[in-house]
Amino acid sequence: AMPRPTDRGLHHDEEERMGLLQEEASNRLRNGNRRLEETRRAAAESEEIGMNVITELQGQREGIMRTKAHYDDIDDQLGISKQILRSIGVKISTDRFLLFVVAFLLTLANVVVVYYKIQKVLSYIPLVR
Repeated sequence: AMPRPTDRGLHHDEEERMGLLQEEASNRLRNGNRRLEETRRAAAESEEIGMNVITELQGQREGIMRTKAHYDDIDDQLGISKQILRSIGVKISTDRFLLFVVAFLLTLANVVVVYYKIQKVLSYIPLVR
């Protein structure tokens, strides 16, 4: 049997609809692929930025650790300096005390010598009666 004209029209409309659906599906697939590629590119850029940030942070951490080590060294040196200054202060106090003791003893010795000299001189002078 020959297809009727109305059947051929229905068949043609159905083929046209299928073609449009296939074209729409292809467009959606292309758009999806394009968005997927853009997302991959953005992810790769984000990963690169993240790696750069990590590298920068590692460098800063190393700098901070070096600074802390220098600070600890300086702190140790300051502690040693305080001990040295304290011992110098004690030595100065001791030296000052000893200087005063020696000065006192020398003054006392001079007084004794002068006293005996005066006694000796006075012993030669005859007493006036």
